[in-house]
Amino acid sequence: MERGENMQPIDIVLKSLIYIDNNLNEQISLEKISSYFGYSIYYFSRIFKNAMGISVMRYVKKRKLIKASDAIIKGQKIIDAAMDYGYMSQSSFTKAFKQEFGFSPSILKAMIVQIEYFGGNDMKCVFYNQTNIHLTKNELYSILENEWNNLGLNNKELSKIYEFACNSYKDRKRYSGDDYITHLLNVAIILTQMEASSNVILAGLMCDILVKTDVTEEKLLQKIPKDIAKLVIESNTFHMNEDFSSDNDDVIMIKLAERLHNMRTIDFMEDEKQKTKAKETIELFLPLANKIQNNKLIAELNDLALKYA
Repeated sequence: MERGENMQPIDIVLKSLIYIDNNLNEQISLEKISSYFGYSIYYFSRIFKNAMGISVMRYVKKRKLIKASDAIIKGQKIIDAAMDYGYMSQSSFTKAFKQEFGFSPSILKAMIVQIEYFGGNDMKCVFYNQTNIHLTKNELYSILENEWNNLGLNNKELSKIYEFACNSYKDRKRYSGDDYITHLLNVAIILTQMEASSNVILAGLMCDILVKTDVTEEKLLQKIPKDIAKLVIESNTFHMNEDFSSDNDDVIMIKLAERLHNMRTIDFMEDEKQKTKAKETIELFLPLANKIQNNKLIAELNDLALKYA
């Protein structure tokens, strides 16, 4: 491939991500990738790590393991998945898999058998669950309430914040035509799956309230507990200023959950906006997911961004 003299670093990285995903079944080296794009190893390594927050080969390893786990979930034998993604033995694959996910591929296989033949729990330890796209706000609130109760939390607190959010967003709609509050409910549900604290989950219900409604910081501080209000304000300011250098992991979790649901429903946007959001996800949000070392978010955001880039 000819080197693009006028390409911005993020565009080079984006093209390299697509190249890597298209060649995961091959032996990929840093030399091979940088040479393909016509850049020195040093320069390519530097712009990649600056953009993604991890090294090139660490990223390649993650993608291979994620794709291998997906193949296993779909029924492929562990040894075949290992060989397909460049591992010379099942033992070396198992070691790498366990380091990455915290459990062995044989446990993953056993979970699939349990789910397929005996029913049982979903696969939260592998990927986050997705709600159906067009569930109503009442259906989504029921799911959130159930998750909330499972955490042993106070229902009155959830009900109060939800009522405030509903009144604040009123008749606002999404691109899909669904009530806007359904987006916020999905964000909160994702946050429960991320094992966020109760305050973070509640803040997720208002993750863009200062941007999308006429609610002010002053009103927020009057209407809801101050510790939750401060989280909401910081997450909204984070959004408005595009300041993606926050050291507050709670705020990062909120913004990542918000982006994940936006990417899941990106089909309702025009093509150009899809591309913009995909590029933005790679440039701004994947490094955040890497920062908090959330493999589930990294995997899904990566897949969705590359799909629409």
